[in-house]
Amino acid sequence: MKKSVKQELDKILKDNKWEFIENINWYDISYYQKLSLDFIREFKDKVDWYYIFFGQKLSLDFIREFKDKVNWENVSQYQTLSEDFIREFQDRVWWNVICCKQDLSEDFIIELQDKVHWRNISYFQELSENFIREFQFKVHWEDISNKQKLSYSFIFEFREKLNLDTLLYRESIENIEEFYQFVSRYELMDI
Repeated sequence: MKKSVKQELDKILKDNKWEFIENINWYDISYYQKLSLDFIREFKDKVDWYYIFFGQKLSLDFIREFKDKVNWENVSQYQTLSEDFIREFQDRVWWNVICCKQDLSEDFIIELQDKVHWRNISYFQELSENFIREFQFKVHWEDISNKQKLSYSFIFEFREKLNLDTLLYRESIENIEEFYQFVSRYELMDI
């Protein structure tokens, strides 16, 4: 055991008033304690891999090293993952979570369009109007109405798909009076 790991172990034992390693509550230290990578490696068969990601960021190389031990739902949710890493582990990551918690480029979404969770893409990712137009039959229009920044010309073009009531009340419409005039002019809704 490395000296630094021994010191970390001694500190955990002392801080928690545990006399022996057998007394360690591995759930508690996995969930609440920030552990060094060396410590996790040393006690890889004792730490609780479900909770190890809650309180700390782990390197992608470390996750790769323990790919068969990690909880992929929690990796997807609590770690910052590169698109290359997601691509490498596309059959392990949780796509519904990835689409909420990770920043994905439109090119990446296009490349893996059969894997992504389109409702979460529509709600959590920042999408260009051209992208939305191209994938209009995949995006979730209620979430597009709720979360995406849209031009008036785009709103007019997709007025039958968008929820205009949602657009009217959301914060991203900077000039509500201008929007009222726009919908009135084209009789898009009763105001």
